[in-house]
Amino acid sequence: MKRYSMPIVSTLAVLIAGPASADTLEFVCDFPRQATDEGVASQDFGMTFVVDTVSGDAFIKGNNGVAPVAVLRGDFAVTFLETLDSGAVQTTTVADTGEAVHSRHTILGGSVMSPSQNYGTCEW
Repeated sequence: MKRYSMPIVSTLAVLIAGPASADTLEFVCDFPRQATDEGVASQDFGMTFVVDTVSGDAFIKGNNGVAPVAVLRGDFAVTFLETLDSGAVQTTTVADTGEAVHSRHTILGGSVMSPSQNYGTCEW
């Protein structure tokens, strides 16, 4: 059961370019699979992205609180880009179909890399 009725990029383009009225668009994402250097495993992990359709500002709501993200729109998907204090980034790309991938390029303790990729879907 998908909540969206039009392609994600079209939805964002229409809402952000539309007349000024306070509104938000939420992307509720669930990532039941994760791949790391140790293999692929099941997990219970999700996050929500909120886009202010007037200003274009966006935020991620996840297990670490709320943080600003950049929104990159393309022909078939939208990508949310979070820059971490460490200098690393985390990206989430959501296709028009709702399929999504969340890539973490985490640095722990200043020098230990902990990359992972999470696979799932988002609804908006």
